[in-house]
Formats: sequence, structure tokens, C-alpha cells
Amino acid sequence: MFALAVPRAGIASARARACVIDGRSLADAAAAAGIPLWLRRLPPEAFTAPITGLPDDELFRRQIANHLPPSPKLAPIWLKSVAAVAELAHGPAVWIARELVRAPPRTDPARLRLIGLWAWFSTQPATLGHTLIDRRWTPSMQIGSALAAADAWRTMTRCMSASARRRSRICGCGRAALTVTTSSR
Repeated sequence: MFALAVPRAGIASARARACVIDGRSLADAAAAAGIPLWLRRLPPEAFTAPITGLPDDELFRRQIANHLPPSPKLAPIWLKSVAAVAELAHGPAVWIARELVRAPPRTDPARLRLIGLWAWFSTQPATLGHTLIDRRWTPSMQIGSALAAADAWRTMTRCMSASARRRSRICGCGRAALTVTTSSR
């Protein structure tokens, strides 16, 4: 119902409303609204803003069902955090759902997005971001370890970026120097 009252940008809610009016199944209405059906298990308190694109493949549905928030008070933070991390990678989204249930959040959403980005680069060996990671993400990590590793990675990326900018200014080559500097590592 929330998805019909507060539709996502780019989704035509008229089709979803038509499904409801015609008495079609909840699955049909959810599909028309572009909303994962697993969200029906969350309490109404979880929905405080338009629902962003969330994963809805079979594996994700089975995994996320084991890590739903235990209280209505945690539900909005849980959903917002899972959505923020899911924008970057599905595996870490299930992991963050589990970690938020295990140890209620004391981390701001910006740091959770950093974890999502770091976790994604952890699984992308062909990228420069991957080469700068000392400790890679694994689903068995706890949130504290992940935050420390993600912070260390962010520091490495900032150092690498600052070093490349300094080198490009020294040689006067601009962008070409940045490309050569970063690819030589």
C-alpha cells in the first residue's frame, strides 16, 4: 500500500493501482509497482520514504528473510541501510541486514555506503580500487572489522588520489599523468 501512496520516481503507479482495483494478486501488484514482495514482511514503520530499487532475485529473497529487523523501531534504519548498500552490491546488502539485526546500528548511513563500496571493490579484482584493499570483505566479518577495513581502504584511495594530483601538477601533464600514475601501480 505504501508503494501505491508514495510511488518511486520513474514507476507508473497507475498500473499497480489497476492490479489492486481489479482484484489481482499481491504478487502482480508488487511486480507492477516494481516493489519486491519480500517487503510485505516488514512492519509499516519501515516505510518512511519512497522505496528505492531493491534486489528481488530468488537467492536474495531467501537470504534476506533470515535477517529481517526484530522490532518496528529498527525497521526504518534497517531498510534504509539495506537499500543504500544494495545499490552497490547484493551480497553485502544481506550481510548488512544480518549485522544490523545482530548489533543495532550505531553507524551513520554514509559509512554504510563506504562499506558497500569497499565490499564491491573487494570482489572486483580487475580494478584499481581492489589493488588498494589490504583486507577484503567477507560475509563472516563483523561490522566493526568491516568499518576499520573500509576506513583503511578509503585512506589508501585518498593517498593514491592526492599523490596522482601532485604528480600531474609537477609534470604539467594534467589528466594524462593521472592515468599513467594510477596504471603503473
